[in-house]
Amino acid sequence: MTPSQETRRKVAKLDKELRDLLNAVAESGKPMTDDQSNRSAEIRLEIEKLEALAENQEFTEKRDTQQAKAESDAGKVATMASGQPADQGEAREKRKMLHEFRLSRALKAQYNNRQYDGVERELHKEAIKESRQFGGSIEGFGIPAWAIYGEKRDQTAGNAASAGNTIATEMRDFIPALRPTPMVQTMGAVDMDGLQGNIDIPKANDTAQAQWEGENEEAQETNPTFEKLPGRPHRLSAVINVSRQLMLQSVIPPSVEAYMRDDLRIAQELALDAAAINGSGTGNVPEGLLTNSDVNQVELGTNGAVLDRTSLIKLIKEPAVKNAVMANMGFLSNPDVMAKLMATKTDAGSGIFVLPDATSNLLGYRAGFSTQVPNNLTKGTGTELSAVIFGNFRQLMMMRWGGIDLLVDPYTRGTEALVRIILNSYHDILNRQPKAFAVIKDAITTL
Repeated sequence: MTPSQETRRKVAKLDKELRDLLNAVAESGKPMTDDQSNRSAEIRLEIEKLEALAENQEFTEKRDTQQAKAESDAGKVATMASGQPADQGEAREKRKMLHEFRLSRALKAQYNNRQYDGVERELHKEAIKESRQFGGSIEGFGIPAWAIYGEKRDQTAGNAASAGNTIATEMRDFIPALRPTPMVQTMGAVDMDGLQGNIDIPKANDTAQAQWEGENEEAQETNPTFEKLPGRPHRLSAVINVSRQLMLQSVIPPSVEAYMRDDLRIAQELALDAAAINGSGTGNVPEGLLTNSDVNQVELGTNGAVLDRTSLIKLIKEPAVKNAVMANMGFLSNPDVMAKLMATKTDAGSGIFVLPDATSNLLGYRAGFSTQVPNNLTKGTGTELSAVIFGNFRQLMMMRWGGIDLLVDPYTRGTEALVRIILNSYHDILNRQPKAFAVIKDAITTL
């Protein structure tokens, strides 16, 4: 029995208990006793929580099943010379390459104008192949999409808070900097990798309408309309400044190499996450949920207003009245909102809080919190206002073309003994159904 099936079994048991209780009250012809009323409320609340849990579990199980099927299908189609499934052999090869790959070796080779060797050469070739598939090119050292991503970070030998502490001493561990948690993909946004060229996704605006007509009356025509959502590669760039001393002297163990690659990957995930939430939609920046004019807007007050349970119910209502599918819905906001809801009672005398704890569901839906969601918005005379997003995050498509291009520039900051590492990658973000979302941008969260 899967976790979701076990949860559904518990829901069914509670549902039977509630029906039996209500039937007993109805048969007695008397009002509910206090004990019966309290138990009824407890059962309803527990069912609500379990239904939300089951929904989350089913979503995860479905994704796991789809991934397993995709891997299985790939293994059946392509086989290695040894007869082993290609996906298994490829996975092992990738793990081996990542274990042997050294970012410092690749950077030094490019800096010294040498040919890449070993695993770095293989990764570079794979990145070139990915880039050519969508009409791009690699100017520096290419890293395929599955291996690493990039961020803007200065690393100098003389600065302990940067990278100076990696020189001349073997390091067994590495303490990462604190940073926000990217939440959009955790909430269900769909990854689209391996794209080639521009992509247009058809979308239906209106639907066919059935109408009642007389026996011999002419049926009325309806004309559904369609549009295309364009997906286009937008360049996401970052710069790392590395000291020449660091490149020549640094002895970085595999664990720190892995950290550096992970650090670069997370940095781009954060940039994409921020764009999906609040991207301007102008120039080369994708449009985010908070700036999309087609997303449902819930306004609390002229100068903002205190966030409460009613405000959240309004958010839930908006996608529902627009006929959005209410499965896989969730809330996304920031820690200020999290704290406010944990301190807000559902009503004056209940003793029940809107958000029982930081890991709870919110009104029966998933809830995620990240400092990526702004808390510094303004409206009228209101300042330091927070945003709250509710919707089906599976309607967001996170699109990626190829991997990353690292270009070493030893000249621009040469007088400072710094080498610039320029990172480029290509992405887009599409919202398939803006009406499946609703946002608040004027929530007062003062405790």
